[in-house]
Amino acid sequence: MSLHIALEDIGLDWSDKEVAKFETYCNEGHGYKTVAKYLKRSQKDVLALALDRLSIERFKMFIGGF
Repeated sequence: MSLHIALEDIGLDWSDKEVAKFETYCNEGHGYKTVAKYLKRSQKDVLALALDRLSIERFKMFIGGF
């Protein structure tokens, strides 16, 4: 039997500065693909952080991002 570990390739470590930039870009209305480019992170990394931010209700939904 093989085992699949979900999301093992995602970078879950974010500095406070990166999180602040992420929130600024998102609150300006940029979608996750654009935010990923600005932060030089993968789209998966950015989506993982978006889920984290949504779970603590401090984040607006990406406008046009989904």
